Amino acid sequence: MICSQDEEYSFSSRKLVECRQAPSGVYNGGMTTNFQNLPFGQDYYVIVQDGCYRDSAFFKDKTSAGGSELNPFAWHCNSFDIHADGNNYDTVCLWNAATNSLVSCKKWNDTAINPRTGLPWPSGGAEWYGLPYGEYYAYIYDPCEDTLVRIDSTIRYPRSFSTSLNYTCMVTQAAIISLFGPEAPRPHKTEIFYPNGQLAATYTDAGTYLTYPTWPQPGTITIIQEDGCGYRDTSLQVQPMILPVRSITFRGGCPGTAGNSGGGDIILTGNATAYGMQNNGIPSSSVTIIKKDNQLVNIPHNAAQWLAASQQWMFTISNLQTGTYILESSLGCAGYKVYDTIEIKPYVYPIQDQTHITQCGTNSFAFKDSVTGGIAPFTYEILNTVPYLSSLITGPQQSGIFMIPPGSSLDTVQLRVIDACGNGHVKSFPVSHLASCLPLEVVINPDRDHTEEKTIRVYPNPATKQFTIAFSQKRKAELLVIPGASSDSNVFRSSVDRSRRPEALHDQMLASRRELKEEDEEDAEM
Repeated sequence: MICSQDEEYSFSSRKLVECRQAPSGVYNGGMTTNFQNLPFGQDYYVIVQDGCYRDSAFFKDKTSAGGSELNPFAWHCNSFDIHADGNNYDTVCLWNAATNSLVSCKKWNDTAINPRTGLPWPSGGAEWYGLPYGEYYAYIYDPCEDTLVRIDSTIRYPRSFSTSLNYTCMVTQAAIISLFGPEAPRPHKTEIFYPNGQLAATYTDAGTYLTYPTWPQPGTITIIQEDGCGYRDTSLQVQPMILPVRSITFRGGCPGTAGNSGGGDIILTGNATAYGMQNNGIPSSSVTIIKKDNQLVNIPHNAAQWLAASQQWMFTISNLQTGTYILESSLGCAGYKVYDTIEIKPYVYPIQDQTHITQCGTNSFAFKDSVTGGIAPFTYEILNTVPYLSSLITGPQQSGIFMIPPGSSLDTVQLRVIDACGNGHVKSFPVSHLASCLPLEVVINPDRDHTEEKTIRVYPNPATKQFTIAFSQKRKAELLVIPGASSDSNVFRSSVDRSRRPEALHDQMLASRRELKEEDEEDAEM
């Protein structure tokens, strides 16, 4: 019988670590006599013997490399510093990958202490300083594979800039988040410019959250960042309207036991950037009535609602009487204040404004009713026509526009309007019939340079949604067009087109004047 036994000793301490007995019979090695989970950091000496022979082997410590990496740790304008892991054995060498040339070799424990932490490197290592930017590699020992592994690293100058718009709790201050790469050399400088090019603020190594005085309108803010090596980046951020934008309305106020306007509500709606973002349903501002009819009062808002669709806050102050009120909005953490005055007038019963309806020939036409007084919303209803036309008797509707079908020859249309308080007004409108709705031509006196105070009276057919007046200017002169409306008609929109030219002028506000500079003979339409 052959007897076999394996013994393992720690070479450095000369102490027996473990002894294993091989099974009887013929044995060719296996798990029974393997030594496992031995700690790193020691050399081992193994003795193998049986009844006839004794043999031994020495195993050098195969310590883990402690991580396979090249670690740059300092960036300069034209160079950088790098650390290479040691292998607790021999040397560490660094090569330039672009030229495949050796930079230098250093002892594995050349830099025993991490200069940034003051603690020993777990696996030793070496450091190189002032290397030009580029590609480098080193070989790190891998104990699991019992071989060297090539580790490559490309190091470039850390150009890294970014900005974003942020908000403050102060309406008069906006904020920019200015970020540099953590490796970028200092100082880090940030300049903030208004849309007109004026410098708003300058910061140097002041952190990432930078404020500037709010630009009073929406506009594009320019941010220039510069690191310690002079590398720069320009970015644009669109600042919304941060200063308060608000609208005030009065709701309710129907006559009743509380008076002519008792029970009414003042509603102030303000932009989120001034009155506070959604903020979990809590505004960062307050709205208070501080005066009523020039007497000091203190009536805070009793409801605040976030309007998600319009991104606004709506503040309500309820059950107010007739009078003149001054509202104070206190905004943000610094209590920036703005004031508004609103007059709650006595209730006025609704009255329909229009005097008559106009029909051109037998065409279809539209009629728009308008109301003075009352409280919106209103409902409108045709009660009767002369002669009677049943298709028009359709009941109340929300719109004050009524379409009269073609072929109708009506003499009178009777309408009723009812406001939110339930009060109504009934009125019968006579129908004026015009034989034609053709455009009217403005005739220019050939003996005069221009026509002064020429009045064009037009009775349009609203069913066509537009009407046309043709006019022409035969000489180079200024063409002045002043759209207007008589007391019994309304003009809602006009446009002036320049014939034989690609551009056109369109305007919604008809009360203002329009002046067109005509440089050659041309025709126009309105």
